[in-house]
Parts: sequence; structure tokens; C-alpha cells
Amino acid sequence: MSRGDARDRLVQAAIDLIWTSSYGAVSVDAICERAQVRKGSFYHFFASKDDLVVTALDTHWGTRRPVLDEIFSASRPPLQRLQRYFAHISERQGEVREQYGRVLGCFHHAVGSECVQKPTAVAAKAQELSLALRRYLETALRDAQAEGALPRATRWRPPRACSRS
Repeated sequence: MSRGDARDRLVQAAIDLIWTSSYGAVSVDAICERAQVRKGSFYHFFASKDDLVVTALDTHWGTRRPVLDEIFSASRPPLQRLQRYFAHISERQGEVREQYGRVLGCFHHAVGSECVQKPTAVAAKAQELSLALRRYLETALRDAQAEGALPRATRWRPPRACSRS
């Protein structure tokens, strides 16, 4: 096993354990056990659990971002972007349910909702990723408003308000 492999396994173990349990319920020991990595190796790669979780959030976002870039491509009509996004969420959560035995929701939102009151790098990273996702939605909504494609009741609402509804 290479050092990089151990680091990757720690990151994946953190994602799996925290997503299926919670940030607070998962210890460094549990992550090391799942990853089959000694605790000393953990601290070789990460200064703390928070450092690992920030990396896990970035890693997970890195797998989601190309999918979102494709779904929200400006070459598609804005309402199609939104329809594709919601279809993707439904499909993705079906895959998550098969893998984990239940629907888990969004990883970065799950972590963020638990850590939002903590002034940590984890809370800041989760907020950064939530804002990045919101920008995709706001852009599609703004484009739909510009096209006149939204129903009259929502046309007057700014895209930022619609994306948080």
C-alpha cells in the first residue's frame, strides 16, 4: 500500500462514515479502522479530524462539480437545466440508497448543517460549497427569468430568493 493510497482511503472512510452517521459521531479511531490505516499515518496526512473533513468535502465536491457543470451548461435552456438537476438528484439519491441502504441527502449539506454553529474550517468549507451549488441554481433561475420562462408568480422574485426557497 502506498502513502497516497492510505490518504485516499482515509478520505473515503471519512466521507462514508460521516455521511452515514454524523460528524460528531465519527472518531479518528473509527476512520482509521475503516480505512485500515494506523493512527500515526492519519496524523502524517492530517493535523486533525477537521483537516480531514475539509479534504473530504473538497474531494466529494470534486466528484460532483463536473456533473453539475454538465447539467447547468449555459448551452441548455435554463428550465431544462433545472429539470435535469432535479432528475439527477432523484437518480443520485437512488444510487446512494442502494449503496448505503437509505437516502442520505447531500454530503456537504449534512456536514454543514451539523457544523454551522462551529467556527471551524469545516463550517467554512461546507458554507463555501453550499454557496457554489446555490450559484448554479441562481444562474439558471436568472436566465429563466430573462427568457420569460418562469410563471408570472415567480418572475418578480430575485433569483437568489428563488434559489433558497
